[in-house]
Amino acid sequence: MNAPSEPPMADTKTAPVRSGTPATKEETYNQALDNYTLTLDRKLMRIATILHRTLIAFLENIWSGYVRAFEEKDSKLYIYESEPTHRPQWFAKFPRYLFRDGKNAKHAILTQSKCDQAYACLYALITKLFEDLNTDYRANDVDIMGVRETVRVKSDGTESECGLNTRHVILRLECRQTGRKWAIDLTGAHYGIYEPLHDLNQYKSAYVKRVVGYYPLTYALAQYNEYTTVQGLPRLLCGLPFRAGVILQRAISAWELQNQAIPGLLNLEEQSFNTAKHSLLRYLDESVQSFICDTDFSNDIGAAVSYERAFPGESNRQIDAIHQREYEASEGLDERFLQDE
Repeated sequence: MNAPSEPPMADTKTAPVRSGTPATKEETYNQALDNYTLTLDRKLMRIATILHRTLIAFLENIWSGYVRAFEEKDSKLYIYESEPTHRPQWFAKFPRYLFRDGKNAKHAILTQSKCDQAYACLYALITKLFEDLNTDYRANDVDIMGVRETVRVKSDGTESECGLNTRHVILRLECRQTGRKWAIDLTGAHYGIYEPLHDLNQYKSAYVKRVVGYYPLTYALAQYNEYTTVQGLPRLLCGLPFRAGVILQRAISAWELQNQAIPGLLNLEEQSFNTAKHSLLRYLDESVQSFICDTDFSNDIGAAVSYERAFPGESNRQIDAIHQREYEASEGLDERFLQDE
């Protein structure tokens, strides 16, 4: 959508009036700009809420971990793992009962190391939601400062620190009309960043040590898709969630056919928006749940295990090579976007 040359005309009822005299052209323009910004803020909050809630439900559905308890102490998140058991269908029921009073910890555990997966699996929904907005969006690689450590405690009591991985991915937004910038962070909970929508400058001041680079969301999708091509465990860890992401994409189109176009949600009155939002979120959640419950993944698991036995360490080497290529490609990527930072 092309940016209009001027903001929409101000409502004369809200335009400022001085001592009974008509508002000046500049005052009318500024009022229109303020109204436009407030409307865009509301739409972006709705977008961030839909994306974040969709992601959390999606990550619960594709859960494959082993957690029996968690604890937050000494600025660290401790995750206590249960004894691994054989799962013929790979995925497991997420232990919601552990997090009745710990929503932030729940989100932290679910989103750990899920940056690439999140933007790849939500790609279709992101593009739909931004379809009619006068706003550019790109994936933004950053180095996060003040990272909280995560420690995994195995069933035998041994501790394994996950390390201080500071590389993170967010969505960088810029309004073509006003130049204002925001950040949407869908997976920041494991860094202690729990809200999804932020003013970009405030986000950078609070959390960002270094801006690494920007790239189109299609590039992020291609990156993650490359992981799914590696045989062995990556076919399970990345490939199966990506297949669930395809189901999510189809569910989005199906919901639109039965209800309304996704971009139109952003223009609804509050009550109508909440009704439509809950309908959409429930439909997407149930679609992915059905896929997980109704699909037999035993052949995928058998093939992955056989490959790892036949070629021990090979899948890790291939993943490391992909990571290295991505790191080198993202360094300074699209430098023109750094000029105003």
